[in-house]
Amino acid sequence: MFAGRTKILTIFALLGFVIGTTAYFVFNWFVTHNLIKITAISIIDILLSPWFVSGLAGAILAITILAVFAHISK
Repeated sequence: MFAGRTKILTIFALLGFVIGTTAYFVFNWFVTHNLIKITAISIIDILLSPWFVSGLAGAILAITILAVFAHISK
């Protein structure tokens, strides 16, 4: 009964992981080829920036909605 739900959650988590790593490598390629100019930015500035907080909230909300849907649906 829970095997299908666990499989969906696992696939969703793996898909998120693949998307995240792909985004990292694409961004890293742009930086190494000097297509994007990066200046030194504090990690605190990034963690407190609105786009990061919104993205984190969206990711948590998406996982929560998926988990609730997976456990409520038949």
